[in-house]
Amino acid sequence: MLKNLILVFAFIASFSIQSNAQEENDPQCGLNEAQERYFEAYPEREFDARIAEKQLEAFTQQYSFANKMTPDTVIIPIVFHVIHYYGTENVSDEHIQGALDQLNLDMMANNTDLDNVADDFVDIIGNPQIEFRLAQYDPDGNCTNGITRHASQETFIGDDAVKDIVQWPRDSYLNVWITKVVLEGAAGGYGYFPWMVANDPGNDGIVVRAAQFGFGERSLTHEVGHWLNLHHTWGDGLIGESTNCGIDDSVADTPNTIGNSSSCNTSIINCGSVDNIQNYMDYSSCELMFTVGQSNRMIVALNSGTAQRNQLWTNANLIATGVILDPVLCAADFDADEKRICSGTEVQFTNGSYNGDTEWTWTFEGGEPATSSEENPLVIYNTPGVYPVSLSISNGVDDISEVKESFIHVLEDIGTATPIVEGFESASTLPNDDWTIFSTDEDRYWEVTDAVSNSGSKSVVLKNYYQNDGNLDELESNSIDLSGLEEVAISFKYAFAKRHNADTDVLKLRVTRTCGNNWIVKESLKATDGTLVTAPNHSGYFTPESTEWNEAYVDNISSLYLVENFRFKFEFNSGDGNNIYLDDINIFDPTTVGINEVNKAALKYKVFPNPIENTLNISFNLLHNTDVVGDVYDISGRKVMNLFDRSFQIGVNEMQINTADWNSGMYFVRIQLEGETFIEKVIKK
Repeated sequence: MLKNLILVFAFIASFSIQSNAQEENDPQCGLNEAQERYFEAYPEREFDARIAEKQLEAFTQQYSFANKMTPDTVIIPIVFHVIHYYGTENVSDEHIQGALDQLNLDMMANNTDLDNVADDFVDIIGNPQIEFRLAQYDPDGNCTNGITRHASQETFIGDDAVKDIVQWPRDSYLNVWITKVVLEGAAGGYGYFPWMVANDPGNDGIVVRAAQFGFGERSLTHEVGHWLNLHHTWGDGLIGESTNCGIDDSVADTPNTIGNSSSCNTSIINCGSVDNIQNYMDYSSCELMFTVGQSNRMIVALNSGTAQRNQLWTNANLIATGVILDPVLCAADFDADEKRICSGTEVQFTNGSYNGDTEWTWTFEGGEPATSSEENPLVIYNTPGVYPVSLSISNGVDDISEVKESFIHVLEDIGTATPIVEGFESASTLPNDDWTIFSTDEDRYWEVTDAVSNSGSKSVVLKNYYQNDGNLDELESNSIDLSGLEEVAISFKYAFAKRHNADTDVLKLRVTRTCGNNWIVKESLKATDGTLVTAPNHSGYFTPESTEWNEAYVDNISSLYLVENFRFKFEFNSGDGNNIYLDDINIFDPTTVGINEVNKAALKYKVFPNPIENTLNISFNLLHNTDVVGDVYDISGRKVMNLFDRSFQIGVNEMQINTADWNSGMYFVRIQLEGETFIEKVIKK
């Protein structure tokens, strides 16, 4: 009873949220646009699809419920595929369960807001009597909770391409993909009619926007209607068009309408009779019912072989997917909201076990409390160190345990002193005491290499050549003590090549002063604008030459970040390019460290292009007005040209040198300032 009361109160709160969200113009159903895109992409499929449409419609109109095969309550296995990129679209298991609860309330006519149906339609409230249950077995017979998660930038597009990431057989499951946006932001969701995908199982299913998915939201209910052959109440035209009055939705008891968006005027008349504005297949903000005719039409779709809907509810399939079996306890799992923390930080643990667990025994080495029997405990860690976490679950009969070693890393209260000079010469593997790694590709991540370096014998590489577009990889530093510094700067060397001109890879440098709770971008190097690119395109595996390294210098870091536990990380977003390398990472106070000691970072001395033809470009950055001498030598050491000997202004100084008269060969371009000498070599074609 308590659980039911909680469900009711949650529904009331969520319904209020839903109404507000719709008042803010959430995207609406994308069926029409998706259908148009589909037939534009596959024009050869439309003819067969239209034949399937006529056949299904004939079957529907001739169907006799006296001979129906479906049971009084139809059970359908369902699987939710969360397509995310580590944002809010990565909805929790609890959130998904709430959305499923809402769908089942609507499809069983148990939603409490049915009491609000307008008098004109009380007598035709339909009850489809369809119940969706999370699958307990996947297509290979493995135990599952009916939820899969996949990191992909396709979540920012939300079209049929998400179905290529993961899909379970449509004759055994209803597939639902949850994404950040749908149809590039143009829709809240879409589900194809059975006839559209009768001969195309790979595109069957429903795509729904995460922000319009959950308890109290009706987008999923609406799209399930389409998936079971329901049209919009105004037919297949554009909403609000007066011509819709002459278009029927093939359901006798739904009045013709032009369609309503957002309004909740239950007395509105658009086509000669009161609109059924509260219908799930309208766009109003108060949808809460199907009609009897719509309910019957959905049941007929489930009795039809079109798109294999009649195979979903068979007893054999319900057993194979586990949805009519007792909960199968098959996996102990858990996660935490933070895994790399500062001492004194609270960590929220979340039980992710399934299915049917009712007892939990946690062990937290180094944590307070050290043990817990709560399902989702809150634990505080006060002592720096690396700690395991274990969880044992039970359903009163069976027991399963899971131990995750080195799961919680509590950082030292005061980090490593500066200056930091990291060339990875003493490193053998990652992660280590100084660096943590993260990757969406379990087989590819930042790693130490002795195959190439900018200086010394080692660097770190991300073998992006083998990765998919959309992967995310991070290399995160340990804590660093910046307290007492006047300023801070970070320099690093990097090497990267595209594979194709259109590659979109990005390397970002992020910093935090809040123990990782908030990360701010301080440098963004992009393949699209050339700032990330240090070498010509490589179609094969990229290993940089000594001349194919660039240097980044970052000094736009606020004094607010001069704390005892400062951290920074490199975040690489794969855009289908080649490998990327990092070396000579330095962090220092630029007001107290000399030019050579910071590896020339602040100077940013560059000569380009290389090789040159008729023009040589020279660029360098000055921290204050400075006298600079520049000259050029050939490979024998003979001075070829005096470039300049004068005072230059603070900031970036750029100039062009005419090299048309130079002979082919190698040259050394030298500049001198403040007692330091810097040389770059170039080749004249």
